[in-house]
Formats: sequence, C-alpha cells, structure tokens
Amino acid sequence: MENFEITNLQEKDLEEAAGVFLQTFNSVGETWNEKTSLAHIEENFVMGYSFLAKVGNKAVGVLIALPITRDKGTELFIDTVAVLPEYQAQGVGRAMMEKATKLAKEKGLVALRLLASPSLKSFDWYKKLGFEESGWIEIFKEI
Repeated sequence: MENFEITNLQEKDLEEAAGVFLQTFNSVGETWNEKTSLAHIEENFVMGYSFLAKVGNKAVGVLIALPITRDKGTELFIDTVAVLPEYQAQGVGRAMMEKATKLAKEKGLVALRLLASPSLKSFDWYKKLGFEESGWIEIFKEI
C-alpha cells in the first residue's frame, strides 16, 4: 500500500470527505447521494474530533466523531468510519481509530462509542479493535 497521511479534518475538506462516505457506504448497499452525504458529514462534523486519510492528494478515508455526554462521563461518539473499498484492509481505518482513541484519552474522555450493523464485515472489525456490544439496540420508525 502507498503511504497514507492522517490529518485533522477541516471545513474545507468536507466535500471530499462526503465523497469518501458516499462511495464507501454505497458499496455496501446503502443509497446515499451527493446531497445527503454532504449534509450528513456537515451535520456531524465537530472541529478537532474528525480525521481525513489521504494518499498523495486523494482522500481515501474519513472518521467523523464528536463528544457526547453519557451517564459515566463524556465519550467520543464515532459517527462515521469510511475507507474507500480499494483501500480497505490496508491499515487506514485502524490508523484513524488509533488516532481517535489517542485524542479521546488526551481530552480525558471515558470511552469510545459507535453504531455498527452485524450484517456488515466492519462489525467484526470493530470487535477486533476491542469494541463490545452495549446491549442497546437501535430502533427506527420511518415517517
């Protein structure tokens, strides 16, 4: 794999991050478009908590996270981890997660939290990184 660089995501990078998000999630059967992808990234982006992975000038991965307060203290909620399909299984996602973990520890946060679907291969990957099922189940109602 070519060397990749992980930097803090900036506002100027949001469209590029949305492109990575779009390609990654649509490759697993979701139906995002350019408008909804960008809106999602913009809504969940908090400066200083998110990362962009690049190979040269090409964005290949994005991690969007934000602090949330729970009963035991403030946690880092990882809203999005997306790596372009052709760059998966090459250490990009792991490196972004390690950077997020380090940031959370530096800021005195008590945990990392995320939502994951057992039907996707990323679910087992999160478990390999030490994530455990919380017992909570996401529920949804279309309106």
